[in-house]
Amino acid sequence: MSRRKPRSPGVILQGRPAGPRRYEDEARADGGKARVHRQVRHAQRAQFRRDAANESAEEQPSPPPPARGALMEQAGQPDPIVTIPCYEVSIFPEGVDVRRQFVITVAFRGDDRWAVFDGPRCLGADGEWEYEPLTSERDEEWLATHRFDLDTALGLAREAAPRVTVNGRTALDTYHRLKAVKGTA
Repeated sequence: MSRRKPRSPGVILQGRPAGPRRYEDEARADGGKARVHRQVRHAQRAQFRRDAANESAEEQPSPPPPARGALMEQAGQPDPIVTIPCYEVSIFPEGVDVRRQFVITVAFRGDDRWAVFDGPRCLGADGEWEYEPLTSERDEEWLATHRFDLDTALGLAREAAPRVTVNGRTALDTYHRLKAVKGTA
């Protein structure tokens, strides 16, 4: 005498029972096409309604949107301020693989003062690179020789860009080497 296992209540997937009756639409004489046709007609009607609504909306001119500042004032928020925190200076154009290794950054440091960086090193007025000390260890003398107005900082960065050195090679050496090897840069 074989023992029968108790029958499982079954599994429901997407609201339909799993098993032989799951695909009963496909088992019908029309292969379930009627259901598909109904879904297509419903989608077509919905698209027609959306198109009709869009056409009627286009016929009526909409009022111009309020100015951006007015929207901010209505929301009780101040107008956003956009700043440029840093510039990148390099002799390599965008898209050249070695560019990121030979980039000098001119970064805003407050009070309309800018600093020139090559990684963690900061460029001084004398043209020498120094590691930037901690904020608590910087004195007024150091800040006076390592902070510049934007035009001066960009000029110093442009002068220093060809001399940036990585692994014993300057940016200018690498530029000429790439130009000779690839004919690019």
